Amino acid sequence: MGLELRLQTQLKLTQKLVMTQHLQLAIKLLQLNKLELQDRITQELEENPLLDDAIQLPTTEPAPETPEKAEPEKEVIELNEAPDPMEEFNWEAALEDRAEVGFSFSEAKEAIAYENIIKKSETLSDHLLWQLSVSSLGERDQVTGHQIIGNLDEHGFLDATIGEIAAIESVPEREVERILGVVQRFDPAGIASRNLQESLRIQIEMLEGIDDLARGQVCKLVEQFFSALGTKNYGVIAKKMCLPIERVMELVEIVRSLEPYPSRGWGTDPPHYITPDVYITKMDGEYQVLLNDDGLPKLRISNIYRRLLKAKNSTSSDTKKYLKSKLDSALWLIKSIDQRQRTIHKVASSILKFQKDFFDHGIEYLRPLVLKDVAEDIEMHESTVSRASTNKYIHTPQGLFEIKYFFHSGVKSRNGSDVSSRMVKERIRKLIEAEDKRRPLSDQRLVRDLKGTGIHIARRTVAKYREELRIPSSQKRKERY
Repeated sequence: MGLELRLQTQLKLTQKLVMTQHLQLAIKLLQLNKLELQDRITQELEENPLLDDAIQLPTTEPAPETPEKAEPEKEVIELNEAPDPMEEFNWEAALEDRAEVGFSFSEAKEAIAYENIIKKSETLSDHLLWQLSVSSLGERDQVTGHQIIGNLDEHGFLDATIGEIAAIESVPEREVERILGVVQRFDPAGIASRNLQESLRIQIEMLEGIDDLARGQVCKLVEQFFSALGTKNYGVIAKKMCLPIERVMELVEIVRSLEPYPSRGWGTDPPHYITPDVYITKMDGEYQVLLNDDGLPKLRISNIYRRLLKAKNSTSSDTKKYLKSKLDSALWLIKSIDQRQRTIHKVASSILKFQKDFFDHGIEYLRPLVLKDVAEDIEMHESTVSRASTNKYIHTPQGLFEIKYFFHSGVKSRNGSDVSSRMVKERIRKLIEAEDKRRPLSDQRLVRDLKGTGIHIARRTVAKYREELRIPSSQKRKERY
């Protein structure tokens, strides 16, 4: 039986969502913050010859005088003006004819980058490797020291076993122990320790300003009564150490002066600059939303290349095809940036409308707000509001906040209305700050105190908020003496 191949034509109707390149560009630009947008525009200016920066490029011809009855000249699209949310995008402005663009060797000064004026901070690894290089260890031992320093975790503790390092370097474990002891006494003291208890012990040995008796007592306190220190059972410690409670409290204060994380204060990441994308300011008793467009180029279409497109005989068809594709890309970039600015302006204006009491009085008046509320208010999709809020900051009379800070859930109050979960956390924090440390407030007591202010909340929710605030339980907060 043979096989038969046939060609058939079939019609099939299907529906599917196709995301155009222009839509993808608009989404990508909306997700960028101000600094990222500035970099993207600079990149486009370098890659697309049809784009001009109206701020930087001078004109070679003087502007003609405008007759009294002539119509006013149209404005070039500028990104440093707060857009009118109701105003449509002006395509004519982007294509407005201007004087011929020329070149000039004027005294244009380039802005100084922050990276050029801020000294790069020394990392902990650099600091330790420098000490290793000037230590008394031999060349072979320094190789093992490099391996130890390269295996520190974010808190400065050793993240590998002695056996693992010995196997990697093919040296006896006792040699690794000896070299580790040298590294642990580098600055900061206690670095490369295997646990907190070892780190505290090394710091005590290197501590200056205390006598040998106190040093021995503090070492004993850390080595033999470490768990009792965590639960603050100072009475039990005093009894077992045969010391007055006052002396034990003096030793405890010495332990508290030590550093639990040896790497604290040593940053490994480059400085991160936060530039607000939006300003909310109060002028003449009224709030205004202003987009921060300082430093963003003013984009327009180059007159030189646009005239090449209009020329009939002087430009080849391939050149015109290339220029048309670049013109299309440039126009959609300008439109997408304009749309991005309008969307962020709308989102910020909606937040101002919902959170006006917060801007007037502070966090105690922050109200619950979700993406759906703003999306319905500005008649956009929730995903659009989310993209316009992510990784963007807003400067307000109450300080600098990420835009997403204003979106959070709420809990029921006595009168049935919702109150902000952030406000509830702030109430819990203030109650704990004002508590008697000898009788700290339990989670159940916090529930009763919050209920007295009109906030009804479950004990497990209080515990959850307390943990998010990184506040320990009442048992660990208790000061017995």
